Order: sequence, then structure tokens, then C-alpha cells
Amino acid sequence: MERLDWEILLRKIDKELTKKAALNGAYIEQLEEVKGYIEEILNKWFSK
Repeated sequence: MERLDWEILLRKIDKELTKKAALNGAYIEQLEEVKGYIEEILNKWFSK
């Protein structure tokens, strides 16, 4: 997959999880943490 594909996927995941987070406030913190990990991994993959 190209970096753009992964970024689109990340945005879709983010949008879906944000909807769910609206129903559960504690979920927002976890969402931000997971999103950070995914972005970190993508940056490592595509910086090589």
C-alpha cells in the first residue's frame, strides 16, 4: 500500500472511532493514543 492509502485508512478509522467516542467520553483518550501509535508506525515505514 502507498502512504496515501494508509493515510486515507487512518482518517476513516479516526472518523469511525470519533463517532463511537461521542457515545463514550473515556474512549477519546484511548483513540488519541492509538492514533498516535498508527501515525508513528506509518512515519517509520515511509521514512525508509
